[in-house]
Amino acid sequence: MNCNSTCPNICSFLNSEYYDLPAVPKGELSEAEQDKLMWDSFRETYKDTEAGKYFNKAHEMMERGPLSMD
Repeated sequence: MNCNSTCPNICSFLNSEYYDLPAVPKGELSEAEQDKLMWDSFRETYKDTEAGKYFNKAHEMMERGPLSMD
């Protein structure tokens, strides 16, 4: 990375941070994978709240699938 800044500290920061970034996976997630990540994110964000209890219950219901009418 080429840095032409008058502030050398910025250049060294930019260079060191740039190379420490993790590799990003290439490709796209399926709709099911996107849904799972969304639910996991909601459950993690709201885990100690009343909303978190509802997200967990809704996730359990979705995992079981539709109820049969028999």
